[in-house]
Amino acid sequence: MMIRQAFRLVLSGAAIGLVLAVALGFFLRATLIGTISPMDLVAAGPPLALLLVVALAAAATPARRASSIDPINALREE
Repeated sequence: MMIRQAFRLVLSGAAIGLVLAVALGFFLRATLIGTISPMDLVAAGPPLALLLVVALAAAATPARRASSIDPINALREE
């Protein structure tokens, strides 16, 4: 559940960022160096994949820790 919520946030942020990056790329097309186009998914793919892996690690660690705690004991301690 926690990982799903984290991925929902990451994917929505990645989608918004990708749309803004493409729009900015078209706006700044004259300054792009070499053969990179604003719609170049080869240049955008690896950073996006790295973002998803880091988000999975960041969400999985607290989720694993929370799932190992007995809920009754956690409520009793508070």
